[in-house]
Amino acid sequence: MPRRSSTRPAPLVVVALAMVAGILLGVYVHVHWHAWVFMLACSLACAVVCLRRGELRILALPAVAMGVAACAAVYAHREFHTVADDHIVTYTGPSRQLATVEGVVASYPQVVAAASSQQFAYPRPDRMTFTLRAAALGVQGRRISVSGLVSVNVSGVDSAIRLGSHVRIVGWVGRWRAPANPGQADWAKIGRLRRLFVWMNADVDGVEQLPSDGPPWHRRLAWRMQSDAMEHFSTEEDDPHGGPLLSALVVGPRHPGLRHLNQLMARAGVAHYLSISGTHLAIFLMFIYGLCRLAAASQRRSAWIVLIVLTAYLFAAEPSAPLLRASIMAGTMCLAVICRRCYSSLNSLAAAAVILLVMDPLAIFNPGFQLSFTIVLGIILLHAPIRQWLFGRFLKVRGLRVYRNPHGARRFIEHRLADWFMSAVSVGFGAYIASLPLCAQHFGILSPYGVVLTILLAPIVAAVLVPAYLSLGVAWLMPNLARGLTGASLDAADFLAQCVSWFDRLPGLSLGLRPVGAAWVLLCYAFVAGLMLRKRLPFGRIAVGACAAVLVGLTIWTQRAASPPDVARFDLLAVGHGQCGVLHAPAGGVYLFDCGSQTEPDLYRSLLEPYLKFRRLPSPREAFISHAHTDHYNGLADLVRTGRLRRAYMPRHFDSPSRLSLDQSAGEFLDLLRRHDVEIVHLHAGQRVTLDDRTHVDVLWPPEDSTIDDPNEDSLVLRVVCDEKSLVLPGDIAGSSQAALTGAVGISDAAVLPHHGGYLPTLRNWLEGCSPRIVMCSRQGSPRPPYSDKLEGGALYTMLRKERMLRWTSRHGCITLRFGKGVLEMRTMLNEW
Repeated sequence: MPRRSSTRPAPLVVVALAMVAGILLGVYVHVHWHAWVFMLACSLACAVVCLRRGELRILALPAVAMGVAACAAVYAHREFHTVADDHIVTYTGPSRQLATVEGVVASYPQVVAAASSQQFAYPRPDRMTFTLRAAALGVQGRRISVSGLVSVNVSGVDSAIRLGSHVRIVGWVGRWRAPANPGQADWAKIGRLRRLFVWMNADVDGVEQLPSDGPPWHRRLAWRMQSDAMEHFSTEEDDPHGGPLLSALVVGPRHPGLRHLNQLMARAGVAHYLSISGTHLAIFLMFIYGLCRLAAASQRRSAWIVLIVLTAYLFAAEPSAPLLRASIMAGTMCLAVICRRCYSSLNSLAAAAVILLVMDPLAIFNPGFQLSFTIVLGIILLHAPIRQWLFGRFLKVRGLRVYRNPHGARRFIEHRLADWFMSAVSVGFGAYIASLPLCAQHFGILSPYGVVLTILLAPIVAAVLVPAYLSLGVAWLMPNLARGLTGASLDAADFLAQCVSWFDRLPGLSLGLRPVGAAWVLLCYAFVAGLMLRKRLPFGRIAVGACAAVLVGLTIWTQRAASPPDVARFDLLAVGHGQCGVLHAPAGGVYLFDCGSQTEPDLYRSLLEPYLKFRRLPSPREAFISHAHTDHYNGLADLVRTGRLRRAYMPRHFDSPSRLSLDQSAGEFLDLLRRHDVEIVHLHAGQRVTLDDRTHVDVLWPPEDSTIDDPNEDSLVLRVVCDEKSLVLPGDIAGSSQAALTGAVGISDAAVLPHHGGYLPTLRNWLEGCSPRIVMCSRQGSPRPPYSDKLEGGALYTMLRKERMLRWTSRHGCITLRFGKGVLEMRTMLNEW
């Protein structure tokens, strides 16, 4: 292979940096595109003048860089702020609508089995997810030709739907909404960066296959190879990890069933192994190159073979940013060998960045793109300094040794094996240092074991990949041998998943971080650059010390906890069909009032944990569970497993023998609490739980001698009081409990509607009894009465909207109530209507 030189000129680095700067300017600087065109013309004119004048030639490069930045700004502005006139998003509104969409399946359909749901989650049918390239839209009796991508979720499985299939789908279509809760993932922004503005939900019976002439042959070939590769690694038996993990490592698409494994690998700092990256491609291509050299092929011929195999592999794998970056760098290395030219890794990395940004300028905002290029850049720049810093003394001593047998075992150990070990450690540390700030920003975690676990898993990943690649290569010629190799690779993949589960037992596997911001990330990289250049810069050591001091101060500032509020703050999170309330008391304590959902399969990871980090709140230590339905407690499981929840308040019926005999989930949840030494406290009417000197919780229902078998009717009814202001939380009480509590609740300032706002004839009297000024509702969809009570119930909800400030989570997002010390204020996450 060619000798690498990190000191060779890398002119494409300037072009790549100019493109990055131009893209950021085009997205974030709101000026008309004519301004960028004017800047482009001026920079080109300046470059021409400077090139003609010898004394000004040094200014030509900055002028060209400005021109590149202006071009990138125009391109990024167009991609980010505009869509085509016939894009499907222009025909969809903020609310969902029933429509028919025709198009071509543009991604491999992923099947999410019902068994892959979280523990205590509501049972869901098997479903399929894929991306559709829309061609026509049928709505309100009209057929409109459209373009653009649609994210499709199909309830049910149809094995006939494949990559490249032409389908017609009938279902609900809508746009991605802004986040409904603080800290929640902004799918509207993510979709905008991916050019994926529209979602669609449908039933499998609403999907119809259509005949089609099909796309060009090369696209059909690529689709066929991707589908065959995915099916090659699929397993017939119920394998939660082996087959999906192997497909993710070799082909690329990440199965939704790997969500939990992905979270564990991210916490361990080895998430880069779960998708195709430079490491995977390096193992693959080095294996091919080694086979060619063993077959006595020359370097140039081996490079040609590697280039051909790489091209074929790109047809079979999903084109992700890390894969394309690694492929471009590997391709340039092969071309350097073929052309007998010196290879510059830094220039090759810049070329990959330029090519990918020309293909998609918004890819720069993708965390995978950022991590891929930053890690490789860190390895290129930091590998030699880290190697010298860690092993410099050993290298000096080794250089002075003379061996009697130049081919002996000792020399092999101290040179060949030692070089492999030092390279692995140096590369691991360089990648870890380069990725740490971005991981802290995008994922909010810090993995102290990342370097060690990456090195330990490397041989296991190689044991997974090598037989898998061989199996894929001989599948058409020797299917029996391919099946045996696939079995060996599946065993190694299962062992890899088991190792990751063992890592979860390590103390301090990951440290959760609160949001750090882009300034903190840039300051981290400035500190690393200062360390490398401290001897070359004037006052370098002083500058590095000042940068370190500012970095430490900014870290402490970003990780500070929220100060206690002056009055109680209650957040009713938008969790779909379920309920989750978070109380931040004036003394600083955080308490949960129910935490569950039917529609969010992983409530803690997707909603509650990001909310706590965004609000800078500590993890709740105590939770009030209104009754034994999982849409009120299934989000607590992760809090319990991590040892953060220490006390749970619940009604007595929760662990009654009659109830446990009917509800297996309630018994499993109680066993989980007891295994983790969570104190269980049973509450009944008349009790009081003191939270701090200004805040307490009064229990209004159920009675101590209650014999009600219905968990809804036996729900906890709580009044949270801060100073002289109060909030009533009625759980899911229904008709008889509402009637019994009418007038007994007392006047309250705010209340949550019982049973997610479901209408009963007793609801009006119950509300008149507590007479709240503010009414909230946790619900999926608008609160509305059944058809039989349409007139009376509709009048009640109309009155609540006009006179009681009724707000519900599906429309308004997270509802925040501040109450206490003469304060009663409410605001919502989403805009008012």
